[in-house]
Amino acid sequence: MRESKIEKYLVQKVVEAGGVTRKLKWIGRNDAPDRFIVMQGVTVLAEVKAPGLLPRASQKSEIKKLRNAGANVVVIDCYKAVDDLVESLVL
Repeated sequence: MRESKIEKYLVQKVVEAGGVTRKLKWIGRNDAPDRFIVMQGVTVLAEVKAPGLLPRASQKSEIKKLRNAGANVVVIDCYKAVDDLVESLVL
């Protein structure tokens, strides 16, 4: 399965649950997470990967920096991870 299918599913599920998501394009940051998600007052940054793939070393470093600064960052690589994320954000 391709990363794009998981990302499309993520967008669909977030919107269905009443959330908002935007594709991120970070100037000067090739390794920043793919999606910005806001639901029920909670903000999450999501890095979307194809099933079984892990973030590259440079992406892991960026995720670590964001988490250390207090950001909620998740890595999504399957439909179940999307479902689990959305369920955790619905109050």
